[in-house]
Amino acid sequence: MDESDLSMAQPSNSSLAGDGWRTVTTWPAVERPPALWVWLTHTGSLTQKLRTLVEDAFHVQVLRETGIELAAEDARLLGVPSDSPAQLREVYLCGAQPLVFGRTLAAKHGAAQWLEQLGARPLGDRIFAEQGAVRGEIEVKQVTAPEALYLDAVRGLSEPPTMLWARRSVLSVQTARLLIYECFLPGVDV
Repeated sequence: MDESDLSMAQPSNSSLAGDGWRTVTTWPAVERPPALWVWLTHTGSLTQKLRTLVEDAFHVQVLRETGIELAAEDARLLGVPSDSPAQLREVYLCGAQPLVFGRTLAAKHGAAQWLEQLGARPLGDRIFAEQGAVRGEIEVKQVTAPEALYLDAVRGLSEPPTMLWARRSVLSVQTARLLIYECFLPGVDV
């Protein structure tokens, strides 16, 4: 599974609190972005779906890997106490340009070693190779400045859009839980 995949759920200490996150089924059809909705609701491997789109140009650009303390909302989603130590990994999933910004969090006593061992490999390849991987419910949100998720997602873009569609979900593999945020960048909705 990638920074995104499995069946259907946030990041570091930031202003990402639960405000505005809604489950896929609660989004009115008239508010859904037509071309992007199939990407936002995709429950399989986002890595594989992007590879199909860009073929051999697919690659992962690691932006940041570090230890952090979990914000209250992220800790709640991972089922651990607030301020728990965690591992953070941020990447761009790319073709000729970045297509998806991915942020993954894992509690230090949980799945942190999964993130620490990846290097430039996509998380999706690692997760989907495991038996019994399950994605929790997918939640979707429009993100804009000054939200930390938006600012981190557009930091490396020369012409950032004013708004991004994002999704989050918790991926569980055995006893490991990973919180995945994905922001869809211009070019992915083709």
